[in-house]
Amino acid sequence: MAEYNNLMTQTTMNLHKYSRLLLLLLIPILLLSNGCKKSETPFYNPRYNAVRFPYATNDKGIKEPTGYVPGDKTFYKSYSFFSDPDAESHIDSIPLYLIGLKSDTDRAVNIEVIKDESAPADYFEVLGASVPANAMTGAIKFKLINRKELKEHDVQIAFRIKDSDDLLAGPPEFTKAVMRWGIRLEPPVLTTHFMTYNALIQGSDMAFSDSKDYFSVKALEVIVAALNWNDWDDKVKHGSNNANPGGYKYLPWDGAIRKTYLAYTKKIADYIEDYNTHHPGAPLVHDGGALKGKRIEARTK
Repeated sequence: MAEYNNLMTQTTMNLHKYSRLLLLLLIPILLLSNGCKKSETPFYNPRYNAVRFPYATNDKGIKEPTGYVPGDKTFYKSYSFFSDPDAESHIDSIPLYLIGLKSDTDRAVNIEVIKDESAPADYFEVLGASVPANAMTGAIKFKLINRKELKEHDVQIAFRIKDSDDLLAGPPEFTKAVMRWGIRLEPPVLTTHFMTYNALIQGSDMAFSDSKDYFSVKALEVIVAALNWNDWDDKVKHGSNNANPGGYKYLPWDGAIRKTYLAYTKKIADYIEDYNTHHPGAPLVHDGGALKGKRIEARTK
């Protein structure tokens, strides 16, 4: 009982102390507000309008494109000429989101290309960046060139939003974006897709591991070919609960195959066995990651 009384006494003393501190903090604020004339009341300054890239990491509750990676403080997007290898170029964009109020005029956005993280200038062309009049969203638009070098490796452009006369750069963690492109299948960006990959291909110690260490584009191509997966962005076909966050076509999110993944690995194993039987001198091997040069295998458990 004595300990309880001591505790209550100490709690009361702390409340009195914090009450006095709060009063001391409020007094100057009240004095300042009383001293302001009506004409001195501050209004919103449109000079503080800013712009940012999307920040959604999944599509649960945030109506923005997914692709933001918090650890990198970067929004990622990718494109592949895989389905149209003869195209000379492709026009694409990355969305921009306004922080502040709409305007009745178009507003330019100052975009910097981070040169030491980007392909040479003759691989792409930036077409412009703006937020249109009476809109809360805009975009950076650019042309991606389908160069022959893409057969050897993917490339990227890294962007950063900078202050301009019309719009400030938003919070630093939301002002960088990377656009990747190539001629091979687009690699995934989101963790959930790497979890799906690791459930299908032998590599990581655990099915549904979130590790990226064992990923290879060649193994992804095997998955797509074996399962005919190229439409996981189709909500009509797969349903809104299974269709992909971020619109990625080639792998479903991990929750869509949690109960059935071993049925898929059996199909992949059969595909690999058939391919290797008909190509004894050139079996399917990983072309990247920790298993580069080793045979691709379907997970067995």
